[in-house]
Amino acid sequence: LKPQMFAEGDVLCDRDFPVPVVTSFQARIRVLDIKMPLLKGQELVLHTKTTHEQVTLSMLVAVVDPKTQETVKKKPRCLTRNQTALVDIICPRGICLEKYSDVRPLGRITLRDQGMTLAVGIVSELLLPSTRV
Repeated sequence: LKPQMFAEGDVLCDRDFPVPVVTSFQARIRVLDIKMPLLKGQELVLHTKTTHEQVTLSMLVAVVDPKTQETVKKKPRCLTRNQTALVDIICPRGICLEKYSDVRPLGRITLRDQGMTLAVGIVSELLLPSTRV
């Protein structure tokens, strides 16, 4: 194997245990100290261990209590500073991700916009359709 064979976002894995390539997933995020709320349909830059991609917040599923993980509010209109929430995210191109509970390094994400980190989180579910490489 030569380094020239790989591009940004590529993940080298075992043929018997391939890494999923997903275009949508659900994440549990912690919104940082932001000035403007996060809204459904907002486009952000997703940073993972392997790549960064333009993504869309397709659905704000629920605001959850950070300690008990119980749902506080379903389908919120927006997410404000210091909230913990479940969100669905859509990627126009497939990216290699795993659930945080399965592979921690491939399950951590950061959401940024215009050079500012807005939220950090973990991948909680891989939504269909996904393929394995």
